[in-house]
Amino acid sequence: MQELLVQYIAGKLDGLERIQAKNWIDESDENRQYFEEIKKYYQLTKLIKKPGGFNKEEGWERVKEGYRRIYLNKIEDLKSAKRLLIRRYMIPVAASIMAALFIGTLSYQFIFEKKVDNSPVLCEINVPMGSKSQVRLPDSSVIWINAGSKLSYFTNSFMENRMVMLEGEAYFDVMHIDNNQFVVRTSDVDVKVYGTQFNIKSYPEESVITTTLVSGKVAMEWNQSSKFERVFLEPNHVARFNKSKIQDNKNALLSEYLKIEANVSTKGITSWKDNEWVIESEELDDLAILLERRFNVKIAFEDESLKKYKFSGTLKEETLEQMLKIIQLSAPILFTIMDNKVTIHDDPSFRKKYDSLINVLD
Repeated sequence: MQELLVQYIAGKLDGLERIQAKNWIDESDENRQYFEEIKKYYQLTKLIKKPGGFNKEEGWERVKEGYRRIYLNKIEDLKSAKRLLIRRYMIPVAASIMAALFIGTLSYQFIFEKKVDNSPVLCEINVPMGSKSQVRLPDSSVIWINAGSKLSYFTNSFMENRMVMLEGEAYFDVMHIDNNQFVVRTSDVDVKVYGTQFNIKSYPEESVITTTLVSGKVAMEWNQSSKFERVFLEPNHVARFNKSKIQDNKNALLSEYLKIEANVSTKGITSWKDNEWVIESEELDDLAILLERRFNVKIAFEDESLKKYKFSGTLKEETLEQMLKIIQLSAPILFTIMDNKVTIHDDPSFRKKYDSLINVLD
């Protein structure tokens, strides 16, 4: 947590990590005091910027050393001082790794617990590219987490506030508890839950946060706005919030940047967690991003025009190469796989036949 606080002070955090740091600081007066002391000694010991840039590791060591000296001066018994420092200020990190779980493909779930003093324990569940995972929370809610995603919550206070923080994509099956609402916090939007099933996609590199309601009831709130507004969704609604357009407009209303589509077939959005993956009229450009996360590869296009071809279908446990061959049969493309990179090329001979067929169908 100390490292996170230093990054927060230096203005290096954004998105989910900034929210985590602020939540911890606001948790108690003791946390706030600890943060102010860290901030004070960070500013006092920060290195003068050199041609090589600021040395974060050296600066942090100076912060710890300055903070350690202040407390040593206050404690007469050196042995007691050492025990106190080890217990309170030496960056404790407890880590546990859950067993691999098969859900379509082999998935790995990494859980890191971080604790400073009497602060809540932060549980982080990181799912790497090429994997997906399923977890059951202390309230019996079940969450499927997609590749390249992180879910976190404070274990000590979870049953009181039932809040989780999401970076990436996850599908939620939330247990209803009277007078104890479940909340999903993303970088910009909070989703308040009333016992339901829904999907949220909020990757940092994507400009849109998408919430898909399968059943039940949820409400969306823009947590960065100075104006309070709540928008409710109904089953089979898909809400798309464009965070990139409002970053500098804190007085905007959520509804001004939120597009809601009704009567949507949600299977194509949520099936990433199932054994059968449903693809519904997906452009190859967007499908490539899904394939990158699912198989932990990088996909490049030699011809930009190929990105606009659309695909639909239902897939089971196909490998990446099998999926690319299926796509190749239905569009004028060729592909090569080298190490961890896929390159998609144009197939000129097939393109003429393909375009002729499309014109006839049109």
